[in-house]
Amino acid sequence: LTQNRPCKPLASTMAQAVRCSGHEAFYPQLAVMIKGVGFELSAFETNGNQLIFGTSKGSVLVYTCDAVGYGEKPKTSLQTPQKEFLGAGKQNAITQLQAVAPLDLLFSLADGVVYIHKLSTLEPISTTKDIGFKAIRMFSASVQVKGKPDADTHRRSTQPLPESSGLSLKLACIQRRQLLVFDVKAGQCQKRNDMSLPETPKALAWCGREVILGFHREREYVLVDIKRGEVSTVQNLQTTSEPLVVSLPEHEHILGIEDNGRIATIFRRFRHEQLHPFGVDWKLLPKLVEVVGPYVVGVNAKGIEVKSFDKQSKTIQTMEISDVLYMSLGNSLYVTTKNTCYALQMLPMDLQVDKLILAKDYEQAERLAPLMDKPEADRAATLSKVKRLHAATLFNQGHFAQALSKLKDLPDGPKLALKLYPWLLKGFVDEEPGAPTTTLSQDEQKKANAALADFLTDSRKRFLYGSVAKQHKGEKEYQEELEVIDTMLLQCYLLVPGKQNLVGVLVRMENNHCSLTRGAQLLKEYNCNEELIALYRSRGEHRQALEQLKSLQTLSPTERTDRLSDYLMQLGEAQVDVLLDFLPEVLRADLEAGLEVVTSIDYLEVKALPRNRVLARLQELAPSLSKAKAMSPSSTSNEGPLTAATLVIRYLERVRTRYNDVTPEIHTAQALAYFDVLVPLMKSLHDKSKAASKPLPLLGEEPEPLCSERRRMFQFLAESTHYEASKVLSTFKRKPGADVLFKPEQAILYGRVGRHQEALEILVYQQHDYAAAARHCQASYNVMPDTPNVYMMLLKIYLEPAESVEAATKKTFTQEAMKLLRAHPEKIAAMEALNMLSLRTHLQDLGGFLHAIWKNKATTRREMDLRRNLCKTENLQMRERQMKYHNKHITVTEESLCAICRRALRSHAFAVHPCGMLVHYGCHMENEQRCPRHGHGEECRLQLD
Repeated sequence: LTQNRPCKPLASTMAQAVRCSGHEAFYPQLAVMIKGVGFELSAFETNGNQLIFGTSKGSVLVYTCDAVGYGEKPKTSLQTPQKEFLGAGKQNAITQLQAVAPLDLLFSLADGVVYIHKLSTLEPISTTKDIGFKAIRMFSASVQVKGKPDADTHRRSTQPLPESSGLSLKLACIQRRQLLVFDVKAGQCQKRNDMSLPETPKALAWCGREVILGFHREREYVLVDIKRGEVSTVQNLQTTSEPLVVSLPEHEHILGIEDNGRIATIFRRFRHEQLHPFGVDWKLLPKLVEVVGPYVVGVNAKGIEVKSFDKQSKTIQTMEISDVLYMSLGNSLYVTTKNTCYALQMLPMDLQVDKLILAKDYEQAERLAPLMDKPEADRAATLSKVKRLHAATLFNQGHFAQALSKLKDLPDGPKLALKLYPWLLKGFVDEEPGAPTTTLSQDEQKKANAALADFLTDSRKRFLYGSVAKQHKGEKEYQEELEVIDTMLLQCYLLVPGKQNLVGVLVRMENNHCSLTRGAQLLKEYNCNEELIALYRSRGEHRQALEQLKSLQTLSPTERTDRLSDYLMQLGEAQVDVLLDFLPEVLRADLEAGLEVVTSIDYLEVKALPRNRVLARLQELAPSLSKAKAMSPSSTSNEGPLTAATLVIRYLERVRTRYNDVTPEIHTAQALAYFDVLVPLMKSLHDKSKAASKPLPLLGEEPEPLCSERRRMFQFLAESTHYEASKVLSTFKRKPGADVLFKPEQAILYGRVGRHQEALEILVYQQHDYAAAARHCQASYNVMPDTPNVYMMLLKIYLEPAESVEAATKKTFTQEAMKLLRAHPEKIAAMEALNMLSLRTHLQDLGGFLHAIWKNKATTRREMDLRRNLCKTENLQMRERQMKYHNKHITVTEESLCAICRRALRSHAFAVHPCGMLVHYGCHMENEQRCPRHGHGEECRLQLD
């Protein structure tokens, strides 16, 4: 140095003298060695690719050390040394250096004075001695962004900084038991604050706009708020024997603590949420600590120790470099002794991963694989490989749950997991050629099966409800993997004690994807009949499920019928073929239960069944159900007895009443069903009456159950308006003897098709039911023109009977005619009625009729007079209002203004809009006759109120 020659680094063989143990995360390379120059290295700082050394003689050496590839020697070169860095004749040892690159400043401490130099040229600017401050023990400079107290200004931060005009620089110094804070502007120090301290701190660092101090005697860390002058102790932390504070990006700090003999470094953010809520344990007290990528590097009395940057804080590597004094992170990690500087270069991550795999340290390889400098696909492939190997190793060691957890996040994790279970595969997953086989005892297999069940349960949730499905290329592959998961999960539930009760839960899920073939084989093997039925049902194989349900020997006939009917009611329209195929099984056991299957109101699926198909099936089955009975009570109280003969009738009745079905097809089918059932019964009754020489019983006088059924049919024909009467009538007439046996019903049908004359003749001549004839007229009367007057028809039948009618009967007809005239005079043409009456009719018999006519005419006349007078009054009122509105006037005065030009109207011609707006006639024409308030809109009109 005295000869102004650069200090050259020694040969790289010197680096081989450093003994290392453990995984090779860093490899030390000799960067600089000072030899035979009469001084030692007393301070060290990095600035990018620059290595700045302070010496014991007060000089500064600046080396450039460019980054090199793995295995290459560091290329260092010495810039012009600054022998008189502190000034002419000053040779005090430089004990601290700090570079502030954003403001191009270099701070140094020598002989209790802080010196400020230009970082780029090392030109001196000022010192704290210039403003009267000496005896400084340590210092720390902090760059701050003006107006942004939370800005991250750490030199390793990725946040961009503004121009130098937007930055401020603070300098904190320890002077014996006093904290000094300076503002540094243009390289000049200006005192800002000072604060007395209980003892001289051993550690100093900036924390945002506060200062953190570490005390040796009190064994505590304190935060000093410079602006407010407040001091707060960091609670529950005891410093190490030598306090340690290291600043990190994102306002994080490393603090050395000691707790009951445990030495550790923790990561703490004082005004923000914690990023790394864990600590790193050390056997020996580190005096220097730095975080480099996934590692924490600590310097202790024996050398350098590298630990993993995680909760486990596993020791990765040790390097025996003695007497390390300084450590700084630039373009590489550098450590410095009194005369030597080593570059600790990190091995490429892919190389580290390969070495860890060879060493079977899969846990560390798994942590480093995502950090490799490779494309995303290559990183994922390497990570998958590491996890597979790690899982296989853990599995062979008996750590089954941990092994499977390594495969959890892999896209093909379930298949990879199953490859560890050769005794369960059964051809579901293709075995890899040459794959190692795992030999486990029976107890170990049970534990492994239990772990697999938990793993597959979690995998199933992630496949169905997580993001795993998005990682698959196609729907087919996704469905296949789900089938493997669910099938193997079913097998695990069957094998693991305590999980058999989950079998039913799995197979009953609508979204289960168990293989039907393999699943059915397993369930049959373990006699899980109920679960097998549930599996078929959940997968939509209802026919197989019902067949299995039919074959259950553990159910009584009643229980089997109930189960079948409940199952069928839930099938719905899509499975109507299956329902109709298995419906006879229920009907033969219990007609009521079978009928409830297709008419229940408890299931929406039943209501949606195609009723035409159900009806056709019931009509087809009814003849073969002659021996079937209704075992369970009917759910409808007013129904007749349910038999095979009345099955179709009961079905149609329930459909009509329960579902409010008004379709003509259903109502017509019900009418025809009544006749199909009742015609044979009435013929049998007719033959018996004829053999006994007795008349055929009238409606309502038949023996049960014929009487109740016929009454229901009659009521239905009379009340329903939705059946096709013409179709029913034509079918009715084709049945031999039906027109003789069902006179009242025939009359109703004639009336529905408009053949009132025939209907009334049946009721009057054959049935002699005059009240029914009157009801028929009342129900069929229509005041519309061109429609026959049924009352006149009935009156004519009464007054002009057929010649075959007996005299006594004719007298009765005359009496009924008089009743009809008195009851409905307004619906009968008076003159036609009087002309039909016999001349021998007494006037006293017509008194009620004539009185009603006169009264009706008088009432009509009074109503017409009242209406005429009301119309006349309304006309007068309207004329009065019209005169009032026509007399509306406008008053124009000297003050009246034009609504457009706002000038007085005076004697000029003007116009008035309907709404009352006054305008000059000229303005009116220029404005295209638009109202100044409403334009051409309809709103401009005369206000009537």
